[in-house]
Amino acid sequence: MDAVAGNVHGMHRLPLPAPTRVAHDVVTVVGREARVELGGKPVEMIGHIGETSPMPADGLSLDQFNALPAADARLAANGVCASAAWAEDVIAHRPYADVAAVLARSDDAVFALDDIELGAALAGHPRIGDRPTGAHAAWSRREQASMSNADADVAERIRAGNLAYEERFGHVYLVCASGRSPEELLSILESRLDNAPAEERAVVLSELAAINRLRLGRLVA
Repeated sequence: MDAVAGNVHGMHRLPLPAPTRVAHDVVTVVGREARVELGGKPVEMIGHIGETSPMPADGLSLDQFNALPAADARLAANGVCASAAWAEDVIAHRPYADVAAVLARSDDAVFALDDIELGAALAGHPRIGDRPTGAHAAWSRREQASMSNADADVAERIRAGNLAYEERFGHVYLVCASGRSPEELLSILESRLDNAPAEERAVVLSELAAINRLRLGRLVA
């Protein structure tokens, strides 16, 4: 769900981000499938046109990430997080001495996001339980894998909870879903509905930082 601008019934809603675009070195389209090269390295685009996610098929080494041209590094970073500000921050501090340094920079970049860029990041995440689509669908499918086995009652309660959450906070319920069961995801969702907006913003930033750490760690491992 995209963030909604303004305040509705006194509830703070994150402003809409300006659209961003990233460039690929080479894009080959076969039917509705896209194959991309980034810095001469094949990039796996899982899904179809309009619902693909740039994930290097074999990952990038840290040295490769450090050496990428800025446009390619930006593409790789935007494949992790939809916030342009986060991506620019991460690539601007290259070269990194080790993976821990990249992850620490990622955390700093997340917690520095303003509402517009946080809205951009959240717009790249689907609802928990929905079929992931868009530029980060492959990551989301992996992270929400447990939802494919969700009990019907739990899935329905998550669906209803998503709507209640969005009505209260004005954006998608974001949680680092990796390794969590549907029951855990439901429990976390229901507990967060009682948060004050400022408290929930801090939780969202922490969850986004955790998600970006996992994705970035897989990207440059």
